[in-house]
Amino acid sequence: MIQLHNVSKVFSTDEMDTYALNGINLSIENNEFVAICGPSGGGKSTLLSILGTHDLPTTGQYFFDQLEINQLPHRQLLALRREKIGFIFQEFNLIDDLTVSDNVALPLQAQGVGKKEIGKRVDAALEQFGIAHRKHHFPSQLSGGQQQRVAIARAFVAEPKIIFADEPTGNLDTVNSQAVMDMLKEAHQAGATICMVTHDLQCAAMASRVISIRDGKLKE
Repeated sequence: MIQLHNVSKVFSTDEMDTYALNGINLSIENNEFVAICGPSGGGKSTLLSILGTHDLPTTGQYFFDQLEINQLPHRQLLALRREKIGFIFQEFNLIDDLTVSDNVALPLQAQGVGKKEIGKRVDAALEQFGIAHRKHHFPSQLSGGQQQRVAIARAFVAEPKIIFADEPTGNLDTVNSQAVMDMLKEAHQAGATICMVTHDLQCAAMASRVISIRDGKLKE
């Protein structure tokens, strides 16, 4: 599904070039659960930003489903992100003045799915991730663990090709962290492809493959 060939990301100033990523080669196959680990400042977030198409490499090539991301027009890149990629964030990134159901419906609305179908798929996702009883509540009325369940349901509701998870347990206690990881593991076993950035080695151990990144370079 994903191939990175000699990808580097350089942040330049008048005084120096800083390599956030340096010569990254990476493949992710369908139905893999990959965890990317490493110290703060090692390049995890930069790599995830490029994989999720929010940023582009300075040099090298990125192929997603055989499309070269570097060469795609902006409109096609937005369509790819909308239709094939789901995101789970450490900060949840829910919209405060929308209900749980309305937050989860956002990816489907962006795809132009009909209202009746949206209702069916949102209800199914909320049920799958154990948050259906809160569908009419607002994010401020939920615990952190419940908010992350909503965020996971939103990521999966449109059935994307791959889920990118950025420190999905970073703001959760041990019990809720385990619950979130169990949900991701179950989704993977059901066929989902997941790429997760985490500093938590126990969480990483639940993935099918663990990759370390340090000083902008990968080590498996």
